[in-house]
Amino acid sequence: MSSKQYEITITNIEEQIKRITLRWGFAIKNLKKYSSQVYTWLEQHEEHELIADTEWNNGGFPSLDSVERALKAIIPAQIFEVITPKEVATLGWAKEDTARDACQNGWIAARKSGATWLMLREDAEARWKKS
Repeated sequence: MSSKQYEITITNIEEQIKRITLRWGFAIKNLKKYSSQVYTWLEQHEEHELIADTEWNNGGFPSLDSVERALKAIIPAQIFEVITPKEVATLGWAKEDTARDACQNGWIAARKSGATWLMLREDAEARWKKS
């Protein structure tokens, strides 16, 4: 695969990661890093569902499901367990100030890491997420 094809594939994986993490309820800051790791994982596990090099040339890319499986294998499980007030607001569950006030006033179980409040994602979903 040429370096141009590789870059196009990495860009495609980045877009898939954005869609997946939005569905999961958070964003990954270093997309390039994770895209490269996903690509390597897919190659090692032959999950890319591409039969021949020509499919790469014709715009064939790893499936969304394959990218999601790779992300779950790469990202530490702990990242799924906590959520910040800013992430609550990004998801549209509540305003950031509302979530922060809930943390500060003990209305939801939370702890501080530096200046950032962290709460269990499960608790935040139960309190603010609309079905």
